[in-house]
Amino acid sequence: MRRILIDHARAKGAAKRRPPSGELLSVVDLAEQRDPDQILALDQALRRLEEAEPEVAAVVRLRFFAGLSGEATAEALSISPRQVDRLWAYARAWLSREVPTSE
Repeated sequence: MRRILIDHARAKGAAKRRPPSGELLSVVDLAEQRDPDQILALDQALRRLEEAEPEVAAVVRLRFFAGLSGEATAEALSISPRQVDRLWAYARAWLSREVPTSE
């Protein structure tokens, strides 16, 4: 899903430089209500997080992109649910600092 959002954001950014060619008819339509620049900024921030804190990035991938619960994430990563909660809180704070809001 992450790759789909990133590809869609890039295509939407490119579409600004050319005339519209039609309507999207796939799951990618879900990304239309998001600012493509913000999706790309999120991707870049996640790449930095993966380099700095791989375990935290794994929690983000499983919780945010795969939609797993805290307990399912803990089981998948072989860590405690409490540790997942701590890493998830850290990741949300880190990402909110790193990804500018578009208001």
